[in-house]
Formats: sequence, C-alpha cells, structure tokens
Amino acid sequence: MTRVLLFLLLMVISLNAKAQPLFPNLGGQRTGISGLQFLKIPISAEQAALAGANTTTASDASAMFINPATAVEVERNSLSFSYSPWFAELAHSSASMVYKPTSDWAVGLGFIALNTPNMPVTTELNPDGTGETFAYGDISASLLLARRLTTQFSFGVTASFVQQTIASLQFRTYLIDAGVCYKIPFAGMRLAAVFQHFGGSASTKGRAEVVSPSLNGTEIRDSFDDIDPPTFFRLAVSIDPISTPTQKLTVFAQLNHPNDNVETVSIALEYAWRQLLFLRTGYNTGREEQTFPDLGAGLRYNIGFALLRLDYAFVNFKTLGATHRLTLSLGGFNL
Repeated sequence: MTRVLLFLLLMVISLNAKAQPLFPNLGGQRTGISGLQFLKIPISAEQAALAGANTTTASDASAMFINPATAVEVERNSLSFSYSPWFAELAHSSASMVYKPTSDWAVGLGFIALNTPNMPVTTELNPDGTGETFAYGDISASLLLARRLTTQFSFGVTASFVQQTIASLQFRTYLIDAGVCYKIPFAGMRLAAVFQHFGGSASTKGRAEVVSPSLNGTEIRDSFDDIDPPTFFRLAVSIDPISTPTQKLTVFAQLNHPNDNVETVSIALEYAWRQLLFLRTGYNTGREEQTFPDLGAGLRYNIGFALLRLDYAFVNFKTLGATHRLTLSLGGFNL
C-alpha cells in the first residue's frame, strides 16, 4: 500500500510541475545562446523512449553519456551500439564500451557522431549549385571513470573531445560530465544528479569564404565567434511501486535545467516482464513539438557468453515528424 501511495505522489508532483513551472520561464532570454546541439540528442533507445528520464537506471555502456555514475551497475563488461536516421538526411549513431576491472570500478570509451551526405555548394549567382560539395558533421570521443564508494552510493566522470565540422571550418572543445547516484533501501528508490557538457567554448580552426560586410563580393575569414556548449543539470528520482519475480514497474521523474532553454520535467514508466520484455513510455513537459508520448520496447536474451539487449524507441515531433532509434547491447561477458 505504501508503494502505491508513493507512486501516486510522484505522479501528482509531476503533473503539478507541468501546470506550474518550478523555475521562472526564462526561455525567451536564453534560447539560442549555445551550439553543439547534437549533444542534446538521446543516445540509447531506452533513453529516448523514457523521455531522457533514465538518469537513475542507465546500466549498459551508454550510461557513460547519460549518467557516468550508473556505469558501475554494468555486470562485468558491456558494449552498446545505437543508430537513428535523424531529420533532413542526418544520421545519428553512437558506440560505447565499459570495462570493469573490479566490481566497484568502471572505465569506458565511447563515440557519438551526427553527419550528413555531401551537400551542394550554392551561391547567390548559382542557386542550383556550383558543382562543388561540402559536408557537415559532429563527433564526440569520450573516456569514462566511475566508482562505487558504498553499496548505495556511486559517482562517475566522463571527459569528451567534441568537434563540429562545417565545410572547411572546425569548432573544437573539451567537456566534462559528472554524476552521482544514491540507492535508497525502499521500493527500489534511486536518486541521481548529473551535470553535463561543462567546459570551455568551442574555438574555430580553418578558413572560409563568406559574404563581405558591405555585401560587395566575398572575403576569406579565419576568425569566428566561439560556440558555447549546451550545459545541463538534471535531478532525477525513480521508484519501483511493483516488484515481483515476474514483473516490475518503474516510475521516473526528472527535472532538466538547461543553460539555453526553459526548465522541463520528464516523467516516464517502464514495465518489465520476467526481465525479458520491457515496455516504455515517457513525456517531456516542456517540449512544444511533443504532442504524443515517447514509446519504446526492449528484449533481453541470454546467449550463453553474454546478455543480448535489443531496444527500440519511437519519438514523434509535431512539425518534423517521427524518429526511430535502435540500440543493440551486449553485457555480462568476460574479456
């Protein structure tokens, strides 16, 4: 009965947060002040289906991008691969690996990429193209270190090299993610906090031909404004109001505080049957493009030497349309 009441309380808090924001609405003042927006895209299908609210429970190799503190929950070692055909012919993909030298330590390596096919170069005089092409791409290469200090508390840090490429221009910087997770011995409750993408602005490398300020011809420039990263602070809680040997229901609530938009609250549910089949749904209260909850499902199967995980997520946007994401993970194997 206590678990049911706590579950209802979490839902009431989340709905109230939707009606009355926890912080002043400063989005109109902050929108557009940062770049490197690919860092905001969900990494795994599990994260996408839960509206990004799995900061307390991410437990495969992709945890290094979500909350590095939960990477210690990986059983022995883990590999994770994710892919999503994004908007406007963009492709978003990631690969990560977490290795556990001991039960209380985890180290990892991960990559994220967002890129397009080559696009034609157009000018005012050649709107159909000059015959030349250029490419756009984002990459992030990351290293993880996480440790479990007690049976209830863990922390982790992910350090990343980030680069954005537009034609001959490159913007580079180094960023840090830091997270903690605390387990409360009641109904599987967990608390987590994570600070993401903290670091310096991305500086320019390269030269580009641009229209002159006088609009009379072009000029070559090698100096451009730096790009600030999209920093996030997330505070999350999850609880299992139902937990039996055959089924488990997990409820998530998460506060998201970005440096370049309004604060939002993510709420989500995950139902697990025999730890084989997983059904997920989530909703982000501050995403104007969202008119329908995020949906997803997952399967887990023991293939002998490892645990195979296959996850899928469907996220619909009002204007841009639907996105699909697949994640394949292997966990629990020895190296």
